[in-house]
Amino acid sequence: MSNVNHFGTASRIVEGKVKSYRPIFLALALCIQFSALSENSFAELRKDAPEDIRKRELLFEKCNKEIGAAVPAFTCKGDGVLVPKTVDSNGKCTNPEDLHARCIFQSRLGRLPVDNKDVDIIFSCRKSHSPLVTHKTNTDNKFYDFAVIQHNRKTGKTCFYQYFGPTSKDFGPSGADGEKVPGSSAKGAKFWNYDVDFCTSCHSNGPFIRSPHYWNFDKTGKVLQYDDPDDRILPSEGDIDKYEILHKHYEVFDVSKSGNACNGCHNIGAYKTDDGKLHLGQVNKLAAGEVKSLKSWDSPTSDGYHDFMSSQLSGSTPTVRRNKAKAAVQELVACVASPTSTGCTVTQITHNPPAPASTSTSTPAPSPAPSP
Repeated sequence: MSNVNHFGTASRIVEGKVKSYRPIFLALALCIQFSALSENSFAELRKDAPEDIRKRELLFEKCNKEIGAAVPAFTCKGDGVLVPKTVDSNGKCTNPEDLHARCIFQSRLGRLPVDNKDVDIIFSCRKSHSPLVTHKTNTDNKFYDFAVIQHNRKTGKTCFYQYFGPTSKDFGPSGADGEKVPGSSAKGAKFWNYDVDFCTSCHSNGPFIRSPHYWNFDKTGKVLQYDDPDDRILPSEGDIDKYEILHKHYEVFDVSKSGNACNGCHNIGAYKTDDGKLHLGQVNKLAAGEVKSLKSWDSPTSDGYHDFMSSQLSGSTPTVRRNKAKAAVQELVACVASPTSTGCTVTQITHNPPAPASTSTSTPAPSPAPSP
């Protein structure tokens, strides 16, 4: 959208590879999430069938082997950096948490150490997304929403992990202990119980999404300006060469249109849902102001938008810049709807792996409920 240097390196996906371009402010928000219970209460409440647990064990073994490092166990506060939050003179959030469109304090973001320089393992622990609670002074170790991304920068191979409470439909309303969160192990196979197929509805431009919520601070929690040296927790887009997801997911497509203002700097992704329909990635619409938030309500900012990319366009007012950004995104939405239209190119990037063979001769347990 612009050649202004804003937090990271822009890039374009071409034939399965992400090609780096000039630095630009990208969006970040870990779409995947989970709510963790203490070990004891977790053991009491889990109801998964052995077949489901065994499938996850095999998947985690695959992720660990092909990505080149396992997800270690971690603690939210001990291994994570406090995500800084600021409000303006009107009490509105300047960098809201995008996934839930709330101004949430006391959340944590961390990078886990592994013995492979090509592997990034990033986790997120969020406090409750209740509209009535900001957790500004809540410093306990209970969290409601956790996430992990396991990614190899050299090969692009990626796995997402998620936990939403003791059943596949439970979002952990009473909070969860972030002290002992299992990794991609046999114990983790009894824990990470939520489908992650929908993660690419947000993570369609690559595995990591960079919005101000997670991109405006360094590894010590120090708030950074856009032109400060890059010492952030997330890898820069320039480190990502490919994108390949090792489990079932909404397949990702690169979308471009000749002369489009977004494509000048960014790869713009779309995703295909199980009904075969293509959709432009949700964060792309948010960043341009095509939608006010990723929820059914406004973002908790002064004007109700969190269109952090529209500010990079020329224009005398935020509304003028937003309308330009929306027009650019609408061009790409039209390409998704009609991929063979003049000037449009829609290229498939990721492919679902073959379905795993059954690990039992018994009748399979019912599938978990669809993701919300």
